[in-house]
Amino acid sequence: MRLSTRPDYIDAERLELLKQHHVKLVELGVQSLDDAVLKRAERGHSAAAVYAAHALLKEEGFKTGIQLMVGMPGQSFASVQQTAYKVAQLKPDVARIYPLLVIKDTPLAQSYAQGEFTPLSVNEAVEQSAYVYKTLTQAGIKVIRIGLQPDEELCAEGNIVAGPFHPAMGELVKSRVLREHFTPIMQKLVDGGAQGVVFHCPRRYESKLRGMKSCNLAYWQQLFPKLKLTIMPSSGEGINLCLMQSGCTPANPLHR
Repeated sequence: MRLSTRPDYIDAERLELLKQHHVKLVELGVQSLDDAVLKRAERGHSAAAVYAAHALLKEEGFKTGIQLMVGMPGQSFASVQQTAYKVAQLKPDVARIYPLLVIKDTPLAQSYAQGEFTPLSVNEAVEQSAYVYKTLTQAGIKVIRIGLQPDEELCAEGNIVAGPFHPAMGELVKSRVLREHFTPIMQKLVDGGAQGVVFHCPRRYESKLRGMKSCNLAYWQQLFPKLKLTIMPSSGEGINLCLMQSGCTPANPLHR
């Protein structure tokens, strides 16, 4: 059994109750570890409350989860990066990443209508979420969700007023991580005179490597117009990038 709650709702008495009801994992709605961002969002708690709650959960033997947002009012990309770094140091068991959406009949919808808040574009949300995903997974933290579940309530007509909603946000983010990983490797190969490369890719990762509507391939073809790109199916666990008619250098950037 798992549940989600606010960081400032965690105390010894409540945790004892959770133990009695066999709760094993508690996710904290953290959103950000930037006090200025938390204050502007009227979260009602500080970053210190997150650290205290997470420490108490670990001390009492619970598995932990951290839920984060990108695109909050007053939240710069630098702020997102700092939060990701700090969460990586906390080492929760799991994490979720949610780009902020503007939902009707909320104070944020009013701020948006008055021109006081500008949500991220889908591309900006993908870029920032990809940074958080990469930072957390490299720290051994399992990211179990990226983007809100596109259910009937969320997707009801007129419910999403604005913001970077995409039903396949997780796929977009993981594809961006692959693009950012392989681009400097390909640049180095091109600078060394390579005329063609081969991706040896398990079929289950091929769609992420190509990107939605082959956007990664289009990006690389535009960036390296003289480089021939080939994708070959493989039975391995990771994605290997090789020079054509040459040995392979393993590369496994996708944290599963």
